[in-house]
Amino acid sequence: MLEDMTRELLWTRTLRTPALAIRPSRIMFGMAGALLATIVGSIPLGGPEEPTVASSVSGAIAGVFDDAVGSILAFDPAGFAAAVTDLALFPGTLVQERPWATVLLGIPMLIAIALFGGAISRAAAVQFTSARFSDWPSDLRTSLRWLGASVGAMLGPLALAGTIVLIIAITGVLLGVPVLDIVTGVLYLLAIVLSLFVVAILILHTLAFPMLLPALMVEGTDAYDAIQRCYAYVLARPLHLLLHGVLLMVLGAVSIGLFALVAQGGDQLAEWSASRFTAEAGVETLTGQGELTATQPAAHAVISFYRSLSDLAISGFAISYFFCAGTVLYLVARRICDGQDVNDLWDPADA
Repeated sequence: MLEDMTRELLWTRTLRTPALAIRPSRIMFGMAGALLATIVGSIPLGGPEEPTVASSVSGAIAGVFDDAVGSILAFDPAGFAAAVTDLALFPGTLVQERPWATVLLGIPMLIAIALFGGAISRAAAVQFTSARFSDWPSDLRTSLRWLGASVGAMLGPLALAGTIVLIIAITGVLLGVPVLDIVTGVLYLLAIVLSLFVVAILILHTLAFPMLLPALMVEGTDAYDAIQRCYAYVLARPLHLLLHGVLLMVLGAVSIGLFALVAQGGDQLAEWSASRFTAEAGVETLTGQGELTATQPAAHAVISFYRSLSDLAISGFAISYFFCAGTVLYLVARRICDGQDVNDLWDPADA
């Protein structure tokens, strides 16, 4: 393991991930993906008191990220494993609680993230492997060309797991039928085995998930090949990937935190500066507090829109970092497991 970590100093190249993610075009891709996913996920399909799918997903991801980073800083492997398990089981929990909303809105949200995430992965792979910058239209075209495979790689194992759970649920109806309940009881051992398989698939898919789109953008392969490659890498060298993954998570926590600090600090400084010498009506226009009259509501709406761009930029950088980190992790995993040069990259022009 020490040899793998020091060979070609792969771990030092991992430190370049924040620099890959902070490229303006990649942040814009992340912002576009976050905006589209939020718009789709905010469509109300339930009651007025029920949270939207977008808020449920963002809240769960933020909670898992906080728990995982806290476990790393506290040297708590059990806590880290629990956070990963919670993330792996979250899609099933969401489907169980809100099946129709999750299916109808979750798939379009995933398509939006896959489109722009693939473009980010392709751009990051080109810069990481050849130290050159690709033009963003070609990255977006490549991602669009492989969008079907991207969605298939992300959803395929989840669909398989869901199908197995549905079969078990339908079979469970027979437990309420005389005579057939005995047969179903005998076959219950099979249900347990299948359920263990589903849990294993969900956990494995969660661990391999950051590398799925990068595998497609680096290799130009199909969904099945990308899944089997990433799963094989996780199973072949789990501890190696865990070490690189922990490093990437720590880098992500620091870089995203600094980015948010700068973005929110700029927003707060602008509000503080603009409110120093203005009248009370100007403060109300800035903050939206009090009774807004005349043109104040319109002015406040414009200011609120500009301030929301700060939060969108933070989300865009977080998405950019996630896919850049997944790309670096995939290239490192391929080098460690297959011995393939980390700089090897598929060229769409050859396809």
